[in-house]
Amino acid sequence: MLKPPEDFSVKPGIREVRASRGFPSCIINRNSMSRSPWKQWKRELGIEVDLRNQEWATYLRSLDTLDFDIARSSWVGDYDDPNTFLDCFVTGRGNNRTGWSNPQYDSLLASALAEPKPVNRFTLLQKAEALLVTEALPIFPIYHFVGCLMFDPSRWDGLYPNLLDEHPFAAIQRRETRSSK
Repeated sequence: MLKPPEDFSVKPGIREVRASRGFPSCIINRNSMSRSPWKQWKRELGIEVDLRNQEWATYLRSLDTLDFDIARSSWVGDYDDPNTFLDCFVTGRGNNRTGWSNPQYDSLLASALAEPKPVNRFTLLQKAEALLVTEALPIFPIYHFVGCLMFDPSRWDGLYPNLLDEHPFAAIQRRETRSSK
């Protein structure tokens, strides 16, 4: 379990503020996720969490109908560009399962899409990202998937870092070494 830094403390009154804003408890849709974060929420913030583990089709339907207080969700970038993640939260997109809509955010992404100069485009995307994760905050990270790719590159061909962390077995070959000849 993660421990907060030694100088971490819950601000006085946070439990009362949380309760006054309607967060005395919450329902979290999850699909195979650790209970550790929720134990921390109860201990540090006083938030009671009711976990609903659902089969996949029911879970997706709950996301589509916004039948949750907090839901586990993820996205793997399918191309090497911030837009692969940011586009998920544009109003009306199929992967925007948050109920969040922000005309300024949508406009920033539309402008970035039309911007031919990469420096200007990335500035617009950076502004959109800041709006998403520091101002509006319809999403926040609770955990991150991890992967570990450890191999000796002097012994193997066909293994290369890539955004999707996919490695076709047909492309992986053991290199011949002097001792194996």
